[in-house]
Amino acid sequence: MFALLVVQVSASVAFQLFDSSPPDINHKARAWAIPASSKVRLGESFYIYVRIALGKGWHIYSLERQGDGEDLATVIRIDEKFFRGQGKWKEPDPEIILDQALNKIVKTHQGTVEFQRNYLVGSDLKPGTYPVAGSILFRACDNRVCTLPNEVPFSTQVTVVDEMN
Repeated sequence: MFALLVVQVSASVAFQLFDSSPPDINHKARAWAIPASSKVRLGESFYIYVRIALGKGWHIYSLERQGDGEDLATVIRIDEKFFRGQGKWKEPDPEIILDQALNKIVKTHQGTVEFQRNYLVGSDLKPGTYPVAGSILFRACDNRVCTLPNEVPFSTQVTVVDEMN
């Protein structure tokens, strides 16, 4: 049994080394980040897009609080060590549904959802490539059951160039 588990884990890790698609999370959702531009200038702003792809029949909740009681809102966090967020995260218009798992009307997203936020490149940064790391915290539901909150990490990188490049 242990040998079979080792073979399955090893095969999974080997496949991930060659797979360029975003990582799979519980086979229900995948998340990844993409900067609007791979190169930005000192003092400029740029958008970072965070996408989450949900399995068929699953939904997540809007970034907005859903009212009284249990907080179902999806939360996106990015480490602002190098770049400063400007304003709030933007989301596409959510779909308003009766969530039968919770027996309440909620704002949701299905399929592949893209969120965006503007970030500022500090004028004190030196030219170079900087990591952007964060996570998306969400609950996925399929109108019968809801998962416990999942926090899925993502990362990307942005290259800062000086005025002359």
